[in-house]
Amino acid sequence: MQPATKARPVNHPIARRYRLAALLAAVLVVSIACGSGGSSGSTQTDDLDPAPDFTTVLYSGGTGEFTLSEQLGHPVLINIWGSWCPPCRAEFPALQQAWDKYKDQGLVLFGVNAGAFIKDSEEEAKEFLEEQGTTFMTGPDIDDQIILDYRVLGFPATYFITPGGKIYETWTGQIDDKNLNRLIEELLAL
Repeated sequence: MQPATKARPVNHPIARRYRLAALLAAVLVVSIACGSGGSSGSTQTDDLDPAPDFTTVLYSGGTGEFTLSEQLGHPVLINIWGSWCPPCRAEFPALQQAWDKYKDQGLVLFGVNAGAFIKDSEEEAKEFLEEQGTTFMTGPDIDDQIILDYRVLGFPATYFITPGGKIYETWTGQIDDKNLNRLIEELLAL
């Protein structure tokens, strides 16, 4: 028989550090999963970062592929979402309304399903799009490269891209109608 080991008290400094680390990890996971609901950006287009180019197949809004660089000359809204994400689900009707309202003014709206990154299957994503009645273009991030290139910190994540291909504004978390329309109108005015 082995001698009994002495248990550390619950208030021991090492136990507190583990609890703090676990709490911080949980907060990080929740903020990544549900977004933080904020924005960051600039009103000067000269000093903006270029939007990383990507090509992916279409789930909705047409057939074939979507390539961001082929949209130069048009303002573009990129929305990164998952079918399991409650804020993403709540935001989709506003995206569809914005598409219906601004598509004839040159806006390109593309929804990127986070797919492999969040274990969202193609079947689940397409079922969600059908439930939502989505008519704007969407497609998957097949290899997580879009999420990495855009440095996604939470879902949904929305990127407002100038006609010159630069990131004008970033919104992490569910965006409300007022801010969505305001940012689209700012893009259209550039």
